Amino acid sequence: MLVGPTSNTLHNVQVLSELLSCGQEELKQMIETFTNLNIQPYLAFRHSIMQIVKVISNVMDNIKNILYTIKKCFLSLYSVVKSVYDWLISIVNLCNKKFGTPYEKCQNVFNIAIADCKAKLGPIFKPFCEIANTAQNLCYTIKPLDFDPSSPNYNQYITIAIIISFSWLLALFEPYGRRFSQTVMSYYYPERARHRTVWLYNHILRIRENFLKFVRRKLLCQRGLKYIRNGESHTSYKNFFSKYRILKYCFKKRKMCLICGTIENKTNFNHIKCITPNCNGLFCTSCFADLNNYCPICTEPIEYDDLSDISEEKL
Repeated sequence: MLVGPTSNTLHNVQVLSELLSCGQEELKQMIETFTNLNIQPYLAFRHSIMQIVKVISNVMDNIKNILYTIKKCFLSLYSVVKSVYDWLISIVNLCNKKFGTPYEKCQNVFNIAIADCKAKLGPIFKPFCEIANTAQNLCYTIKPLDFDPSSPNYNQYITIAIIISFSWLLALFEPYGRRFSQTVMSYYYPERARHRTVWLYNHILRIRENFLKFVRRKLLCQRGLKYIRNGESHTSYKNFFSKYRILKYCFKKRKMCLICGTIENKTNFNHIKCITPNCNGLFCTSCFADLNNYCPICTEPIEYDDLSDISEEKL
């Protein structure tokens, strides 16, 4: 036996090991308790999800059973109707085989009538009996038709769809093809392209000048009339509004240029109003510049040096 310091040391080591094992056991219990506390909400959530899934599964099974029952009822009804229809068809076929079809009966009636007519009227009036042959065509209306449907020709449908698509593509991309031809022409013949550009520019200027002259003369003819009213009547839909006056209360009046019809709004708010009193001229800046800053409504043609606007009938 060990005595003295060695015995004390061994006793202390034993006590220390017991303390360590006790501390480890307490730590283990604390960790297990903490883990259980953390896992408990997830377990409850999992249990709830499982219950919901179970309820949904039961509902789906019930719905499936109901649908299966309905399907069985419809199939039974269909089989009954089909059997009755087949029985009726067999009865009709039996009657037709024994007594003849309605078409054959109709033909026999007309044949007997024609033979009786020929026997009673004799050969002299025989052509009159042939009229019954025309009425005999009515028997075809009661003749059953044997339908022989053919399968659709999908290749023909595809051909039609390709043709329609190609037509749409041509209609959409034709302007770009024409522009591309102009690009090719300007690349190979730049001098010719320059002449064409100059001609087009002058042509547009002439058209613009003629258009301004036409509008100017029109405004001169309408001078003093009631439908020049602050640029509010130079629209094509006013004629439509004049027929249906209730539409005037649905749309507010909008002021616009008397030449080009540009509406005065938030983006185009710089329309120019004629400064002459009691003049209803209203123009956009570009049109007013083309008119050389003259209002053709209140200004005489001699004042803006265009005597062509003067009507010789009024002189």
